[in-house]
Amino acid sequence: MVHLLLLFLQTLDLTAADRLYEAGRFDEAIQHYRSLLNASPADPMLLVRAGACEYQRGQFAESEKYFRKALGVAPELPPALVGLGTSLITLGRASEAIPILEKAVKLTPGDRMAQRALGHAYQEEEKFVEGERVLAKLVEQDPQDAEAWYYLGLLFFNRNYAEPALHAFDKLLAMQPNNQRARIYRAGSLTLLGKLDKARQGFAELEKEPSLADDAELLLGYTQALFHSGDYEGALAKASKGVAAHPESAKLSYWKARLLLETGSVDEARAEAERAVRLAPNLANQRHLLVRIYQRQGRAAQAAEQAAWLRAHSDKKALGTGR
Repeated sequence: MVHLLLLFLQTLDLTAADRLYEAGRFDEAIQHYRSLLNASPADPMLLVRAGACEYQRGQFAESEKYFRKALGVAPELPPALVGLGTSLITLGRASEAIPILEKAVKLTPGDRMAQRALGHAYQEEEKFVEGERVLAKLVEQDPQDAEAWYYLGLLFFNRNYAEPALHAFDKLLAMQPNNQRARIYRAGSLTLLGKLDKARQGFAELEKEPSLADDAELLLGYTQALFHSGDYEGALAKASKGVAAHPESAKLSYWKARLLLETGSVDEARAEAERAVRLAPNLANQRHLLVRIYQRQGRAAQAAEQAAWLRAHSDKKALGTGR
């Protein structure tokens, strides 16, 4: 009788926790889930609930832990596989997520969430063929799948396939006209297509939005649009603003260095390009730039060192091409 009463109370607590979760009250919900886990620490679906709640709270490392615990109990539990894969993507570990999500899709081939997460992981890892196959199928099956359109657009955009990227972002923006990320990449697609007036107009409108004033992708895209328009001074101003706001960005540092070189500040360009290499030593663009700078300054030995690195890595995929 006591056991039945405890089970009944736990069911009530779980219902209350689920209602808090559904209401978006995640901080309160996680407290309930933790209390329930104290009584049932090996309940896989309870662990999945806690993982999903931590994910919604932005505690992605915690969500990873809960999903892994759930899989320790039930290794083929699809929601735990999808949750873990999604958490890993958000933590910047998409390569780890791919085999987990592939397993989830194999177990539940009709699960669009699993397919979408797998497509996202492929996109993050620049696995173009695999990503296009998954994401194109999703939007073919459901043309209203805005998230799949977004990842498909990014997949094309990062390969400089401007026309299909623009198409994907237009499809998404028809459903979500205020989607800022899609608007940024749409403007970037216009730059790739040489439609520079429209691209600059798009970036200028986006920059007026307070939440985007210092956005790294916006400033990178705006820099490139101005550069290709021949406005090197304007481009340098955007790149400098980007580096000030995002000193960890190797791409913005590279573009600042390139523009410093274009505007005649060779010594400053060298220092910025060397910093870009330190930030991302496996990217090729800044090393190509350093070869030019060192040659201009008569630093033959340093130019040769960078050229040797580029030759040694020429058989590998050129990270950092395009953008």
